[in-house]
Amino acid sequence: MEGLLFTARRLVPNVVPSDASTFRSFFVLRNNDLGDLLGITPMFEALKKTWPDCRIAVGVGDWARPMLENNPWVDEVLPINAPWHNKAIKRQGLLSGLGYALFSSEVKALAQRRFDAGLDPLGSQLGSLLLMRSRIPTRIGVKGYAGGHSACNSYIQFDENRHIGKAALESAKMLEAKIDNIETKPQLFLSPEEKAIGERAWDSSKERRRVIIAPGAGFAEKRWPLENFILLAKRITEESSTEIVILGSKEDAKDGAQIEEVMNSEAPKNDSMVRNLCGKTDLRKTFAITSRCDAVVSNTSLLMHVAGAFSIPNLVLLGPWYDSAKLHAKQWGHDETIVAGRETEEGVKDLTPPEEAYDLFRKCLEYQPVSQN
Repeated sequence: MEGLLFTARRLVPNVVPSDASTFRSFFVLRNNDLGDLLGITPMFEALKKTWPDCRIAVGVGDWARPMLENNPWVDEVLPINAPWHNKAIKRQGLLSGLGYALFSSEVKALAQRRFDAGLDPLGSQLGSLLLMRSRIPTRIGVKGYAGGHSACNSYIQFDENRHIGKAALESAKMLEAKIDNIETKPQLFLSPEEKAIGERAWDSSKERRRVIIAPGAGFAEKRWPLENFILLAKRITEESSTEIVILGSKEDAKDGAQIEEVMNSEAPKNDSMVRNLCGKTDLRKTFAITSRCDAVVSNTSLLMHVAGAFSIPNLVLLGPWYDSAKLHAKQWGHDETIVAGRETEEGVKDLTPPEEAYDLFRKCLEYQPVSQN
């Protein structure tokens, strides 16, 4: 496939990024999952600050459009429902990907836009093919993850020890973007009305610590056990008066209801309260509610990156899919994130037990005051 891409590269416009002053428009491909998109958002700021008059378009799946609402660095969000490297599109594979990249109406429309430069922060063979099919002359990719670098003018080397935000900025640097003063944390932008909605979701009648529990994840092996979440929630409510809001998708509603039922049936101490909102909030409301909490306890999921965007302390509890919590933190963690899980090379093969998770939760909350309402 790399050989075919290298050969095809000779048949399309191919401009090495030697004169950065000529760039007037950028296309960023991110047809991946929600957390993947949120993780690269610092790139948009770097591009716009380097070229204030440029036009930045981001190609995403329809499921991810709300992530970029109110983003001041993005001029346009384009529909790119490409069937690779996401969980939203069920039918994937090489033939589906080739059909989309070569013949879809979305890519045909993209090709008519004639962007000066295109970036694929994931780095993939099908992504590079899409950029070529779109007649984008300057293409930036990644070598060493899912391929595609043979069709690119420049690329970064995949490094599993490099944070996703840092890698995105390094991709922008390939175009001579200025990245030195750009933070790597995710970026979400709420309107004043959304901020008010987020505040109203919490009970402001009493002074309680506000904690979000997000028990969902992409698939079962990524999840910390539900019974552990319940035990941890009990310890948290025993410590102090706490309001727990359980957030997630419709697929998480059953687990959220179980946590709520067990917690409320046992009458939490200190006037604590627990509410299950899984499947009852859209993405923007989820962001707003999270922005007004004191801490998030989650699997490795979207809420991990939402917490990072708002500098909310976050305890991430890994499931058996992951062999190293330290490596996961390097790739995906944020300044206020604690990632806990196995370290198989160090002989730690068991998941984090609830009591240890509670100690880490308390560490998360160091110097974090209870919300004043």
